Amino acid sequence: GNWLVWEGYLMMGDFNYRTHTQFFNEISAALGGDDKAKEFEYQWRMNYVDEKAIADLKELGFNSVRVPFNFKLFYRDNTIVDDGFEFFDRVISFCRTHGMYVLLDMHGAPGYQNPGDHADNVDSNANQPRDTVKFWDGDNVALAASIWRHIASRYVDEPVVWGFDLFNEPV
Repeated sequence: GNWLVWEGYLMMGDFNYRTHTQFFNEISAALGGDDKAKEFEYQWRMNYVDEKAIADLKELGFNSVRVPFNFKLFYRDNTIVDDGFEFFDRVISFCRTHGMYVLLDMHGAPGYQNPGDHADNVDSNANQPRDTVKFWDGDNVALAASIWRHIASRYVDEPVVWGFDLFNEPV
């Protein structure tokens, strides 16, 4: 966690800015704009998980890693995009080198699949009300399915990817 999806409880216990979007907005304000915040976010993602981290996990006896991600890595301006593949391809390569497997996990789905901060549910609050969950409404399920087809078509023959966790903790 905390690599491709920032989570408040993993960010030094800061519960004022619980979701990825909230963190991003605060970084944007602190750095003076979205362009600088996007560069910060990109550098974070390129450096938070590196080959040494994967090698260390292997040395500790693990055989796989779960990669939580937000659907927004593959969706921008009402279009499915390839942005997330840069990060997936890197970790898959590291895992291949060290004999490990990858489980891809959509931690944040369109419309929020649960009221938690890890789903990037910016409409939720400390009480985490169920009525903020809009995943089952409108075209959100179809959009998530389209994104998964896009991801699966890339990794259909990739033996390092052992599975797809379609939605983390849906309600």
